[in-house]
Formats: sequence, structure tokens, C-alpha cells
Amino acid sequence: MHGTKGLAKQIEAEPNFNATVYANSEISLRELERARLLLEESEQIGWFEKAFEPPYEGQVLDALKWVIRSKFASSAEWLFTTRPVFSVNLKHAPKGTRVKIQLMGLNEGSQRLLTSSQATAREWVTLDTDAHKDCVWFRKAGDRGSEDTWEIGLQPLWDIDKLASLEKSEHINLGVDISYGDGTTDDRHQVSVKVVPVQNVELGYPLALGFSGLINGGHPWIERILNDINQCSMAKQSGMTAGGGGSAENSFFGVFMLWRELRARGLRYQSLTGTADRNAIQSVRSIEDSLAAKNANCIDGSILFCSFFERMSLQCFLLMPPQHAFVEFFDGENYWELETTWLGKDEECSKEFRASVFEKFPKIKKLAGAFKGQEAKDFNSYLAALEAGWCEKFAEFKRAMEGDPKSKLPPVKALAEVLQQEGTSAERKQEAFDLIRSQYLSLYDLQSARAAGIEPVPIPKKFKSELPPQPARTR
Repeated sequence: MHGTKGLAKQIEAEPNFNATVYANSEISLRELERARLLLEESEQIGWFEKAFEPPYEGQVLDALKWVIRSKFASSAEWLFTTRPVFSVNLKHAPKGTRVKIQLMGLNEGSQRLLTSSQATAREWVTLDTDAHKDCVWFRKAGDRGSEDTWEIGLQPLWDIDKLASLEKSEHINLGVDISYGDGTTDDRHQVSVKVVPVQNVELGYPLALGFSGLINGGHPWIERILNDINQCSMAKQSGMTAGGGGSAENSFFGVFMLWRELRARGLRYQSLTGTADRNAIQSVRSIEDSLAAKNANCIDGSILFCSFFERMSLQCFLLMPPQHAFVEFFDGENYWELETTWLGKDEECSKEFRASVFEKFPKIKKLAGAFKGQEAKDFNSYLAALEAGWCEKFAEFKRAMEGDPKSKLPPVKALAEVLQQEGTSAERKQEAFDLIRSQYLSLYDLQSARAAGIEPVPIPKKFKSELPPQPARTR
């Protein structure tokens, strides 16, 4: 009988798998997680801060560093208890023991979502090193308890296309087979986990980085719409494009033409998203769902615009205050915040804001002066959405970052320092965490996310939906 003699009997093996597995994270965050998990815990906050340092200057940058550190610190306990997603603890395992752990798919769902019934690479690991190329994570766990406990993280061999195509949650059953160097084996462990579709995003991850996986500038509909815009009469007459490169004026006007196109396609704000549990937001619409259904909530619209900005080679940021999301883009000279939920509104910006835009862009002032009817409405709504992007909550956040004494929020630096001070009570730290979570927005730029290894969820091979035709008024 397996597990009754030799090392298999001496070593207590315990699978440590998350009960819920997020397809989005398993696809888009796997390389980021691999890099983070190979670091000591004490090194991770600094690494995270450096990886996602926004390209600002002065006090704003210093404050944002503190916010990033605090966001990571407030998520650290959750991260350290949920990662790696799949691991096995080996207790009473002598140093130098050779181990091979194999995950096996036991039901139809697991064998469909994995590349085969063999769910992990078959490689031997020796318990005396810090890392192994076939392990997500490998360490001696003595710093968290037993002196002779080791933890080996595993990376299942997913069929990425089928994982990305998952439309509803599915339970998969896995067997954990362990072989030891003395020839004994232990195959007594079976685990069932729930895999949820890519539209479910783990909100517990710092800066809400899981949303990066749903941003995809390579989506075929993104390229098709931008091509349509660049062939339209407005682009030809103005000499402007919705592509990368060129002047700040061209980039700003290119975003306007995108705004105009999406309005013409009937895209409107609608609150649709409901919460699945405390770590996931459900029903985040895909790019094609938002465009086909012609409605999107704040995060759906922000993902959609960031996908266009990525394809347009515009540096862009996802900004997430509590219970909201909007975007920021950099035209090469200026940062602009865009309130995507205003797509369906016919609003006007203030005279002061309009004047500030025209002062920066004299050619656009001339072009806008000739707009009439729907074109004028579209341009006015674009400027209004930019002005609304500088909402009071974001403005207050910026004041706090800049150290403005008139700010109603506690200074960012003071709060973050509380989290770093030795001897600070758990209650006081929790107060600081709660203030940061409730008052300060998450902010990161997509370029940093991509550089850190966060990948877009690929378009499933079965995707064959036809993009609705371009509206006549934007041709």
C-alpha cells in the first residue's frame, strides 16, 4: 500500500490548494507571480514599488511611492496566504530528499482545461536549494513554523485557449502523486477546486492589477475600429490619425475621433457588474461584449479605452478610486483624465477648460470652430468627459499627494510611515490600512504592467463574431 513505508511514511504531505482558482490570474499574472514568489518577503514591497513606479516627479511621485507600498502592504497577508495557488507542504522531510510531485487530472473538466491528464512537469526536486525551474515556489518553510517543513509550489499545465474560453465556473478534480528518492510513493491525496472564467478578477491583488489581463490592444475589433477611424473623412480632412506617434495635438485629437466613433456606435453607460465574493468582481464585460451590447459600466469602459490606447501606443493609466474606475492617457506632453461613463452624455465643459485646451492646441481650436451639429456635440462631450475626469475625489487625492495643507485627507506619507514603524499596534496599522483602502485610489500604468510580465488574456481561437458595421456618420 502506498504511503506506508520509507520516506512516504515518514513525511507528512499536505496539498495546500486554493479552493477557488481564477482563470484570469492563472493566465495574466503567472509571470508576475513567479518573479515575486522567488523573492524573500522582506524584499517584495521594494520590488513592487520599483516595478510600478509611475513616471511623475517631485512630491507627487514620492507620495505615489508611499501609496504603492501601502497598497502592497495592505494586501500582503492576503497574498501570502493565497499564493502560490497550488502547493504541497512536506513535513518531517530531511534535507537532501529527492521529491517528484505530479498533479493528475481526474475528471473530464480537468482533462479538458489542462494540456493532458498529466497536469505538471515530471521533474525531481532536491530539498536543499532555494528555487527550481519547474516550481512556481520552493522554500524551506521553517520561518513560518516547523524546522523540517518544505513547501513546493506547482504550476499546472493549462490549455490556455480553453482556459480563456471558459464561460462559467467549473470544478476540476486533481490527484496529487508524490514520489521520493528511496523509491516509495504517496498517491493518497485528491483535491477539488473551482475554476472561474477570466471575467472574474481578484480585487485582493494590489492596485487591482488583475484588470490588466482584460486589457488587450491586440483584439481584432480594436484594430478594425482604429482602421475605420483612420480612413474616415474627419481624419483625412484634418490630417490627424488615431495611431501612435506624432505630436501631442495629433494624439489628443486621435482620442477625440475614437470618442466620437464609440458614441456613434451607441456605446452608453450602464451599471451591470455585481460582486461574486470579497476577492472577485463578476460580469466584467469583454471588449466584444461591451461593443456588441453597446453598454458598459465604469470598469468595462476603462478596460475598453485602455485597450484602444495600448494599440494606439499611448501611455495610459487605470485609475480606481473606491467603487469607481476611469482612465488617464499621456499625449506626449500632457496627462488627461477621461471619465468613460460620459460617453452617452451631451454635456459641455467650462469655458476655462475649453480655453486651456485651445491654448495648448491651436490647430484643434481651428478645427473645432468649424464643427456643427453632431460633430460639435461629440467634441463638447469629449471635453466635458476630460474635465469630469479631474473629479473632486481625484483632485483631493492629488492635493493630499502634493502635501497641500488644505487637503481634507490625511497626508499620504504620514499614513504610510505608520505601516513601517516598529512597535506600532496592530489596531493603529489597521486604521491606516482602512484609510488607504477607502480614500486613496489605485493607479498604475499599463506599460509597467506589461514590463512586469502581466499578459493580456488571449482571444479564444473559437472567436468568430463579426464587428457591427461602422456608423454612416463617422465614415
